[in-house]
Amino acid sequence: VMAADTPGFIVNRVARPFYLEALRIVGEGLAGIDEVDAAMRGVGFRMGPFELIDAIGADVNLAVTESVAAAFAGEARYRPHPLQRALVEAGRLGRKTGAGFYDYAADGSPGAPWAGLRTRRAVPGARVTADQISTRIVATIVNEAASAVEAGVATPDAIDTAMRLGTNYPLGPLAWGDRIGLGAVVGTLDALHAAAPDSGYRVVPLL
Repeated sequence: VMAADTPGFIVNRVARPFYLEALRIVGEGLAGIDEVDAAMRGVGFRMGPFELIDAIGADVNLAVTESVAAAFAGEARYRPHPLQRALVEAGRLGRKTGAGFYDYAADGSPGAPWAGLRTRRAVPGARVTADQISTRIVATIVNEAASAVEAGVATPDAIDTAMRLGTNYPLGPLAWGDRIGLGAVVGTLDALHAAAPDSGYRVVPLL
């Protein structure tokens, strides 16, 4: 596909929320690592975000996130999450080191999530369901894809093609937004923005 010469091009830009929103959910104590991964597999992703970070390498994932964030002057929605750095500083780089967000056996099979991961204690009753997890993550991906269209990075069809064939997303994010209903996507983002105004949830005007 054709893409403008911009930070992250298509895939590394539009895929950021898949990781970062998952990290925020876990960091806020709203769900466990394995719960988030299961929720995203439940809507068609072949791997959850934490499984994928472990496959890519936590150091590589952090480096890409830092690179994109720096290119956008540290804009909130691209900012690396402390849990990414915590993993790298602990030497838990994923499958290649035998430990990442999950522990791995000698044969590479995944075990339990990292018991030493420190997250914020959630408000009692604030845990989220699998549907709420996937709704939140998909909405932020749709928003980022719309941002890339608005910025002239690529056409909607090019972005959807890149994300389906380059990252094996079950649907292109913009087609997914149409399927969900853009009103629902905007409603999810508005609620997140109201709860955390400085966290990069502002709806892209194009939506």
